[in-house]
Amino acid sequence: MLLFCLESCIKEEALNAEADIEGASVAQGDQILKGEPSIDNNTIVFLLKRFAGSYMQSPEFVLTPGASIEPKSGTELNFFEPQKYTVTSEDGAWSKTYTVSFVSDEGADLYSAFENAEVVTASNYT
Repeated sequence: MLLFCLESCIKEEALNAEADIEGASVAQGDQILKGEPSIDNNTIVFLLKRFAGSYMQSPEFVLTPGASIEPKSGTELNFFEPQKYTVTSEDGAWSKTYTVSFVSDEGADLYSAFENAEVVTASNYT
C-alpha cells in the first residue's frame, strides 16, 4: 500500500507551453549576411550583404524545447516575398506565426567610397 501511495504522488512533468524561435541561421551565413538575423516577437529579418541573384534560402531555427515548426526548419523556400512560419508549443495548446524575410542591403555599401573623403575649399585650387 505504501508503494502505491508513493507512486501516485509522482506526477509527470507538464509539456512545455512556449512556442518561440530563439535563434536563426543559414548555412552560408558569414558569406551572405551582414550580421546576425534580427529576431523580435513575430518577425525575423536576415540582412543580406548583396543580392546574389536568388532569394532561395533554407533557414534553420532554434525553437523552445519541444516546440515544432511548419514549414520545417531547413526547408528551401523562395524569399522574394516574406514567408510565414508557425511554431507550435510542445503541449499543442499554443502557436505563434513569424514572418521571415531576407532583405538586400545594397544601398549601404554605396557610402563606403566616402570614408576617406575630405573637404576641399575653392582656395585649394588657386
